[in-house]
Amino acid sequence: MKPKKRKLHKNICVAFARLTRSGELLCRQSSSTEEAKKGGGYVYYMAKSGKEVSPVSAKSLIDMGLVTERNDGLFAGSSQSFAPIPSAEFDAFRQQYEAPQHA
Repeated sequence: MKPKKRKLHKNICVAFARLTRSGELLCRQSSSTEEAKKGGGYVYYMAKSGKEVSPVSAKSLIDMGLVTERNDGLFAGSSQSFAPIPSAEFDAFRQQYEAPQHA
């Protein structure tokens, strides 16, 4: 049986690269818009520039542990900003994620 291949979605890689290249933090704000529903009830943007980040990509970065909480929320686990992990850790995660999976 041939091993299954999977790739880390390009939009996740692009969002991570944008954060690290610009030295930005990923921020989120609670929202009830249709767009925010895709991101778990949040809209996402970069802290300094204010540029929007795709809610699906941003939520994936958080869920996959590719950004770390800044613990600046009112309650534990409700952070408003996230810093990207070091690039070497991202590369290791991507390599493991994309490694052939045996079914």
